[in-house]
Amino acid sequence: MDDSERLVRLEELFQMPEVTSGFPSKQAGLSWANRVAPLLSFNPQYHEPFLHYLQIVTLNVSNYTAAPAFQNMLNQVEMAIEDLKHGLASASRQTASHEPNEQLNKLLRGEGSVAEKTRTARALDDEQLQMAAPHSKYAKEELERRRADRALQAQNRWYTRPVGMVALEIVASLIAAVIYAYFATQ
Repeated sequence: MDDSERLVRLEELFQMPEVTSGFPSKQAGLSWANRVAPLLSFNPQYHEPFLHYLQIVTLNVSNYTAAPAFQNMLNQVEMAIEDLKHGLASASRQTASHEPNEQLNKLLRGEGSVAEKTRTARALDDEQLQMAAPHSKYAKEELERRRADRALQAQNRWYTRPVGMVALEIVASLIAAVIYAYFATQ
């Protein structure tokens, strides 16, 4: 799926009347979220927070917890839509200018030392690396390195909790202990 298709589908889902007026059931809302989540996979910056808040909404929590989490999910979708619009606009400007990318051409021609080729590959964006990978081992290595880095970052985000969340859990446990102790002595 290309970015223009992704943008159209995200906008359709984001502009559904139920998004602002409320879904008829929790299951309908989760179904909507399950259709949106794969569309955000193009960028972990939107996809991972969306999944985090989706997990919160999925739990049996009060509306005071679920509503802000759902709003954060909507924020991620809206930012992704704007990012896609910006990316498509800049891509069309780049295509219109027909300026050749000198770094990409240099890498494809195999010019320079090993260090220069590696630096050149690191300077290219993912789309350029995809084009160069079949023709340049440096582009292929850089693309693989970036994919491994992204996978590691995504894995680390799921295993680590923000310090604020840990502190909040400790405070909640202490409050529960105090309430229990109070009622136990009554």
